[in-house]
Amino acid sequence: MFNEALSSRRPCPATLARIAGIGATLVFIGCAGKIDKITVNRVVARALTVPDVDQSCEIGATLRSPLAAATKESKPARKALLISEATAAMCDEMAAWTHELDRAMALSSAVGLAPMQRALRAKDAGYAADRSHQRAAARYLRAWENGLEEFGDIGNGDCPKLKSHDEIAYFVTLVSGIQTVLHDSNSGRTLGVPQETVLQVARGAECLKGDPDKDGTIDGKQWWYAPEALAAAAWATIPGSGPEGVDPWTVLEEMGAKGESSGVRVARGLQVTIAVNAGREDIAQAAIAAHAAALDAHDQSHTHALFDRYAYLLSLHQSDLMWIAEEGYRTPVFGQLPGAAAAGEDADPFGGGDGSDPFGDDPFGGDPGAKAPADVPPSDPSPAGDGPDSPAQEP
Repeated sequence: MFNEALSSRRPCPATLARIAGIGATLVFIGCAGKIDKITVNRVVARALTVPDVDQSCEIGATLRSPLAAATKESKPARKALLISEATAAMCDEMAAWTHELDRAMALSSAVGLAPMQRALRAKDAGYAADRSHQRAAARYLRAWENGLEEFGDIGNGDCPKLKSHDEIAYFVTLVSGIQTVLHDSNSGRTLGVPQETVLQVARGAECLKGDPDKDGTIDGKQWWYAPEALAAAAWATIPGSGPEGVDPWTVLEEMGAKGESSGVRVARGLQVTIAVNAGREDIAQAAIAAHAAALDAHDQSHTHALFDRYAYLLSLHQSDLMWIAEEGYRTPVFGQLPGAAAAGEDADPFGGGDGSDPFGDDPFGGDPGAKAPADVPPSDPSPAGDGPDSPAQEP
């Protein structure tokens, strides 16, 4: 079907069909020339308004094969393909997070298992995490390589001439460059992605900065200060690679603070991730607290809610790892740190503080010995109305 559609010489009336249910299917009618434009300008633009990372990664995984078929002999769908690869990688990334939490739980002293059982569970979860990191790295790498094909040798030479509808694909390419290095490192460098890739990202990020302001300042305000944060992340990943006299951690903090009011806290999520990878838990903890405060103080962007949600999940994952390591359970309230919480509370794992049984009285008004309904949903530490199972809001 796809081959017949792509080889047809009829005019191109409608290149893209619909997204239905969880999955998505591209129906190509006519030539491949309009695939990129319609996918990026309509499908991607619409997806960005919905803070549902699960949905977006599933759509990306579904679109990848037909887009790859359309791009094999030419480049019409290359921008759409790189975005598809990057969003599909988020599925593997979230799987890796789950395995990392399982490993942390197995290692936690709060878990009532024999040492041998804990060691075996931790080892198994660690291997599972390695596999998911490797798959995420491979997909992010393909997105990065497609970006290089589309925009040239990013970070080496002049900036590409970016039209407004090219910028989102270019931004995703930069993020993919950073992420493929991080995930490859977390998988044990199974793919051998060059560390220098992050320095290409740092140089390429300069191309996303806008025109000078009235005072002559050139910055990445229109991209929530993510270009500067990406550059600083690269310098922090490879110490000594940045400009002389520039502290990357100071830059990451400044950009994180500047981007908070935009409603797209990408710089904060990046700061937390890079700090943990560099062993700077002190910076990560402060950034998590600041990220949580920003969620309370500033509404989420309506146009790029997906990016803000993804940044939140980056920070939440690192917070969960900290909580499990110290308390044996995940973050109860995002922004609260385990040490600070324990200082003012009893050791009661349910937060009662008085040692009483929090389940002594039936909260449903029935027999004290009866079980609670099985369909009571678990609590979600994410911002109200922005959980992964929340109905998608129309922009």
